[in-house]
Amino acid sequence: MLRLALQALKIAAIGTVALLTLFFSRELFNEYRARASGGDANPVLFTVEQDESADAVGARLNELGLIRSTAYFKGKMRLRGSDSKMKAGSYSLYPGMSVDEILDTITVVEGGAAGTPTARRGYVQFRTQEGWRTEQIAQILVEQGLVKDKEEFYAALNDPYFDRYDFLASRPSWAKLDGFLFPDTYRVPQNTPPRDVIDQMLKNFDRRVPPELRQNPPSGYNFYQVMTIASIVEREAAVDEERAVIAGVYYNRLRQTPPLPLQSDPTVQYAVGQEGNWWPPVTPDDLRSQSRYNTYLQPGLPPGPICNPSLKSIQAALNPAQTDYLYFVAKGDRTHAFARTYEEHQANIRQYR
Repeated sequence: MLRLALQALKIAAIGTVALLTLFFSRELFNEYRARASGGDANPVLFTVEQDESADAVGARLNELGLIRSTAYFKGKMRLRGSDSKMKAGSYSLYPGMSVDEILDTITVVEGGAAGTPTARRGYVQFRTQEGWRTEQIAQILVEQGLVKDKEEFYAALNDPYFDRYDFLASRPSWAKLDGFLFPDTYRVPQNTPPRDVIDQMLKNFDRRVPPELRQNPPSGYNFYQVMTIASIVEREAAVDEERAVIAGVYYNRLRQTPPLPLQSDPTVQYAVGQEGNWWPPVTPDDLRSQSRYNTYLQPGLPPGPICNPSLKSIQAALNPAQTDYLYFVAKGDRTHAFARTYEEHQANIRQYR
């Protein structure tokens, strides 16, 4: 009888040890899966695309080494109810972040949007718009507390560290980074140095405008000149269908013998714009401005981009429509009337103005 009792106790003890071992092994394994695969402090720019699925996001996070288990990530998302709350945008993620920290970053947080200053873990989200001047980006960074003043941001733009990007190779030595601060939603930790904020924008440009897209600019133009045209297209075009046509008009004018001046109002706006009114209506006096950006008086391209254009405008400048158009005028409904001759153009002006 005693022997049977001892055997029962022994079996129970073994079972308890086995259960405890299983429990702690499971917890340790879950902790392992919840952590990212490394401890490198360098941030990784990660973009959640509009309407991207949890499966696709998890797979890309795994490929980048930011999570160890795609299945664990997806299960954690669904457990938290986060799979329908991912917010499109670009985010700075750090190797070593837990799955919960990553989800806190890329999903909407209770009581506010992902990455707003009220969100958890000390991150700041800001949005730069297509067609913004670099001065407007500086202003939003000041407002978000990421730089103390605009001068700090402008100084960071001159850091030779950025010369490592091959898409800046054709940029003149005097030029800043106008045109290449890719418009998007960004989320960075508070107190991120200005250079790192700029670097995230350039990394995003490198990803969104990949080498295979930018390696074949139109004949006779380098990539910096293409970006200059893209920036003008961004400020001129109001509907996507006209972007490539407008780009084609500018290339056609430049290829005339002698070249026709671009006569672009946005370049004049860039020349005369000031704090508080960066894109003012163009006046007759403005058209007489002696600025190098006044394409009514100065031949050829302006010295550089006048804004930070969208991907659609960059694609249009890289692949302009093949037409005979040399002129266009706004019709008043966000579209333009295009013309091949000056006489046709004058007729369009009389009709629409």
